[in-house]
Amino acid sequence: MIKPFRYILLSLLLLAGAGTMQAQTFDRGDVNGDGVVDITDVTVLVNYLHSGNFNIVARTLSFADNTTAVNKTYGDAAFTVAATPNKGADDGDITYTSSVTGVATVNETTGQVTIVAAGTTVITANISAGTTYGEAEASYTLTVSQAAISPTVTLADFTYGSTGTPSVSGNSGSGDVTYYYKTGEADWTTTQPTAAGTHQVKAQIAATANYLAGETDPVSFTISQKEVTVSGITASDKTYDGTTAATLDCSSAVFSGIVGGDELTVTATGTFSDANAGSGKTVTISGLTLGGS
Repeated sequence: MIKPFRYILLSLLLLAGAGTMQAQTFDRGDVNGDGVVDITDVTVLVNYLHSGNFNIVARTLSFADNTTAVNKTYGDAAFTVAATPNKGADDGDITYTSSVTGVATVNETTGQVTIVAAGTTVITANISAGTTYGEAEASYTLTVSQAAISPTVTLADFTYGSTGTPSVSGNSGSGDVTYYYKTGEADWTTTQPTAAGTHQVKAQIAATANYLAGETDPVSFTISQKEVTVSGITASDKTYDGTTAATLDCSSAVFSGIVGGDELTVTATGTFSDANAGSGKTVTISGLTLGGS
C-alpha cells in the first residue's frame, strides 16, 4: 500500500508544479519528514496543491529529562541542561537566554549556565522556524541558594592590662562579625573580659546576598597576670631578742608596672641576716603578697 501511495503523491506534486519543493526531499509520501506517512502529510499535500506552499509543521522543544526546575548553590560549577526538539532537530537553530543575568548567564549556543549570584532566573531555549518545522520554546526555573560558611575564630592569649584582638577566617561573604565572650558559667556578652584567667570567645557572622549566616565554635583564651616590681619597703630597728625576725614597713611601697586606675597594697616577711645585735644589717624580704583593688 505504501509504494502506490508514494507514486500517487509524486504524480500530484509534479502536476501541481513541484519546482517549488526542490529544497526538500521526502520518502514514501512522508511530507513532513517525520518517518511516518499519516494524515498530516495528506493535509500538508492538499495545502500545497491549492497554494503551492507547504504548511509549517508544529513541534515542541523540551529540556533533558523534561526538566522544569533546577536548584543550585552559589559557588557551584557551570552546568548544561540541553534542549531537544521532538522532531526536525536539524531544521532551525536553538538559542538560550537567561531572564536575570545578574543571577546566571547562559551560553546562547551551548546552553551552559554560569552562576553569578544567589537568586532566581528563567533559562529559556528557543528553536527558530525552519523550512519544514515551526518555532518552539521551552524554559526551566533556576534557583540559586546562598552558600553555607564554615568560619573559625582565634584570639591569642594576652596579659592583663592589654586588649586581645580576635579574628575570623572562613567568612566567605565578608558578613558583619559580632564577637561574644564568657567566663565560666556566665552568659555570653559582647564585652571582652579584662580580668586575668581563662575565658571563651565565639563569633557570629551575618548573612550576605550570597552566603548564609554562620557561627564559630567557641575557643578558649587566657589573660595572664601582669608582673609588677615593688620597691620602697623598709625594715624597722629592734632590740636584740635572739631571733632574725624583722618588722617591715610597707606603707611607702612603690609599684612599677601597675595598670592605671588599679590600687595595690603589699605585705611581706622580713628576716635579718643573723640574730646578732649590730647596725646596718641586711634584711631579706620574702613572701610578698599583693592586695588592693
